[in-house]
Amino acid sequence: MCVGAMLGALGVGGGAAAAGGAAVAAGSGMNILQTIGLVTSLAGSIGQMQAQTAAIDAQSAAIEQQKATEATLNAIEDQRTRALMEGQLAEQSAELIARGVDLSSPTAVRLGISAAREMAFASQRVRSEGSARRIELTSQQQILAARRRTARIQGITTVADTVLTAAPQIWPELLG
Repeated sequence: MCVGAMLGALGVGGGAAAAGGAAVAAGSGMNILQTIGLVTSLAGSIGQMQAQTAAIDAQSAAIEQQKATEATLNAIEDQRTRALMEGQLAEQSAELIARGVDLSSPTAVRLGISAAREMAFASQRVRSEGSARRIELTSQQQILAARRRTARIQGITTVADTVLTAAPQIWPELLG
């Protein structure tokens, strides 16, 4: 009885539903239930694949935002390092002048060159750290992209496996 009602709900016309209902109930009633189970399983697999993809996309977007934030912070840190070093250069120049040293003397020039080199090294260190962090975050995004592809392939494979495994039981006429 239940199978006949299901056939009616699926669009099988009046007399055919009544006649078909008895035949389905006698022999192939499980086909509809198996079909419903198959569709439910497929929907679950597809839903899981979409959820995994969405989660991975969200992680990738968060990393992209983190990269932008890190780049801004790195630029600020570089500016602060340069400003600090420039302040130290000015302080060094003031001390030399206070001691009566001519800033064009070889000693003062050497000290200035040495301080400028240190400033360049400090700035390069900050930029290198920023570059290393950017590379690390980009690698994380590439790993997530690979996981996204793997999740999709796994989802498609699971769906195909489910259909191919269930097909002979649901549609035995395919075997003939």
